[in-house]
This record gives sequence, C-alpha cells and structure tokens, in this order.
Amino acid sequence: MIRWMVIFISIWVSTASYAVESVEQSALLNNRFRIDYMVESITLLIERTFGSEAVILVQPTGEKLYFNRYPNTVKWASGDANDIIMIRDPMPGPWQIIGNLQPNSKIKIISKLGVRVEPYPETLYQGETLKIQAALYGEQLPIRMKGLDYLVNWTVRLVSLSDEDIDNSFTTGSITIGSYNDQGVNFDERPDDGVFTADLKLLQPAGMYLLQVNIDNPVFARQYQQYVTILSKPIKVQEKILDVGGDTSYFVLALFNEVDLDLTQTHIELAVDGPKQISETMLVTKVFGNEMLLPMSKAGEPGNYRIKGTAYATTKQGREVVFAIDEVIFNIPTPPPVVTEADLKKEEENRKKRELERIERDPYGEYKQLLNQAVKSLNDLIYAWHYPEDVSEAEEEASKSRIREIILLNFVALLALALIVPGIFKQKIKRKRAR
Repeated sequence: MIRWMVIFISIWVSTASYAVESVEQSALLNNRFRIDYMVESITLLIERTFGSEAVILVQPTGEKLYFNRYPNTVKWASGDANDIIMIRDPMPGPWQIIGNLQPNSKIKIISKLGVRVEPYPETLYQGETLKIQAALYGEQLPIRMKGLDYLVNWTVRLVSLSDEDIDNSFTTGSITIGSYNDQGVNFDERPDDGVFTADLKLLQPAGMYLLQVNIDNPVFARQYQQYVTILSKPIKVQEKILDVGGDTSYFVLALFNEVDLDLTQTHIELAVDGPKQISETMLVTKVFGNEMLLPMSKAGEPGNYRIKGTAYATTKQGREVVFAIDEVIFNIPTPPPVVTEADLKKEEENRKKRELERIERDPYGEYKQLLNQAVKSLNDLIYAWHYPEDVSEAEEEASKSRIREIILLNFVALLALALIVPGIFKQKIKRKRAR
C-alpha cells in the first residue's frame, strides 16, 4: 500500500540539472489530477503566478477547500507564489485545482518527504563564520520550487549544557543563532535551487551545546539535533606600549594558539582606526611562533584607537576556519602642558590685575561680607536667647550674660568698621595704582 504520497506541481524545466528529478510525472489536464483509493495521505506543492491568491481545491464530490476554510484533516501553508497542502485520508477520485497556476505545469508524485542537514563540525570557535547547507528531499532527490524559501521556516538554536569545565561564563537555556535561506544571499550560492544555506552568528560563550535545526511550516515539522563544543577564539590581539630610547612606540601584540592551529596556514588581517581619521591596515601572511609584535606606525595622536580584524586559519585537524578577532579599544592620553617660568610670571601679573579691577569695581566687597557675617552671628544669638533649651535658671542667666557681652562687642566692631574702612580702601587703591 502506498502510505505517503507527495504530488509536486511545478514548471517542467528541460535542463540537465532538473532532469534527474523525474520520478513519476503526468501533465495536468485542465488543472485536474486523480488520487488513488489506496492513498492515506498526500502533500501538494503548487506553484502559482507571483502575487496571485491561494488556490481552491475541489473534491470529487464538488466540495471545496479554501486556504482559510478547511477541515482538521487538512494543513495548509500559502505564500506569494506557492501553496503547500497536506491532506490525510483524501477522497479518491478526480480533484480540481482552481487558481492561477504556472503555465505548462505537470504533476510529480513522490512517496517520501524528508530533510537532510549537512552535519556541523563537532568543535566550533566563537565568532566563527560557517557555510552549512540543507535541503528538502523527496525520493532521495532535492525538491526545487521557486518561492519555497518563503514557505518553510528554518531556525537554528543552541541549548546550553552548562559545561563549567570549559568556560564559567556559559549561558543557560537556549538561544536562536540564525537560520537558512535559499534566496541567493549571504553564503547561499543560487536562489531557488533547493539548497538552503545557513547564516549563523556564534557569539555564545565557550562550552558544550545541543545544536537544533528546526524546519517547519503549517503543514509539516522536522528537527535535526547534534552536540557541539564551542571553544574560545584561538587568536587574540592587544595593544602594547614600549619606551625605546626615551620615545614611546605603539604595537599590536598578536597571540596565536599553536595547539589548535596550523600556524603555517594561518593569516590575519587587522585594521587600526584612531582620531583625526587615522587608519592603518596590517596583513600577516606568515606567522612565526605564538606571539608577534606588529608596529602601529600611525599611532601617537592623543585619543581613542580601535583594533579589529579577521582570521583565516586551518586547524590541526585540517578544517578551514574564518572568524572575527575580538575588537580592542585603547586610549592615548593627552600629555600634561609644560609650564615655563614666563608662564608663571604672566599668570601672577594677570592675578594682580584681576584683583585691582575687583577692588575698583566694589571697594567694600570684603568688608560687606564681614558685616553680613556679624549680623548673622547676632541673629543666631538672639534666636538662642528667645528659644533656649531646657536648662536651669543659673545656666540661663549665665547664657544671657554672655549674649549681652557678645552683642556689645559686635556693636563696637561694626562701629569701628564704619569709621576706619573708607580711609583704608582709599590708601590701598592709591598704592596699587602707584605700582
């Protein structure tokens, strides 16, 4: 008995690459096809003209199935140019498709629908760029259909296994790191060729993970799982400042993990950006040892600098890896100003000039401040006299006596200031002008 059938309605393309897909085909006659009584489930992949509405299926009894109205035995996914419809226990007999199908469409019958995912490397590096491919398969052959990318959702997730032996900064739970596409963008070579290519960002902390690739739409769902280990980046850079003969020189110190990498096939490209549009590129094609000191010939201007780059390496196991090197930001501080004896003399002259201008502008300024302080002191004493704390009569009398003495002294001081200050200021101004 035929348990599963997939009816693929697509444009017949007479090219060598597509000819291998010919398994069982028959032309659509007025958009009709027939389902055998032995079929328990079918999946229809239908190509429409772009932007047209979803098709309508007419059963042998004349009953119609719509994209937004169908029984629970039907699952339906619709895009701008495609429909994927799965029907359990379909009614045997002739079926009719109503819609704007692609011209010269034919039926292809496939007995099994599956997914193949290219295995991931078991060991990965943080920040690594990967090109991993996958495809939907029927009869062991990839399914090609224009617009299929928009009908299938691909999601790649990492589930942390909390391996503290590798990195104590691991994350718990799961996180989405990317997806696959068949649009001819990023690492995908050609659009609509049935080969989906991953676009991933491995920014997670080092550790053990369960990698999951989920493929789904309203019609079907599949999952691929694999255990992977993410390691710290095997190449790091940092700034290095050296004093040579009294002159300060700036370098990039590149550190290589010679245990993981084949240094004879490891290369890095660095870019140094600084203030005032300073820019410098460094290319290392030959690595000698696990440390290299690279001079920054344009560094020296005070300000912030950024070092970033990309590594192209080969592991000891022969795997080619490409990853972004962690950025480094450092600052060259502005040197302190050099103060000469002439600068000090000029500053003293300016200070005296400002002082003279202030006295001429407000001759009684300092003494006004003294008078204000005296008045405030009197107010505080009067307040304390009228609002004493809980004290004995003898203490209260002694306090009153002290207050009277302070009031008298303040009065005498105010009187002296009023009589003496004007004369003092006049003499002070004359002396300063004479200088």
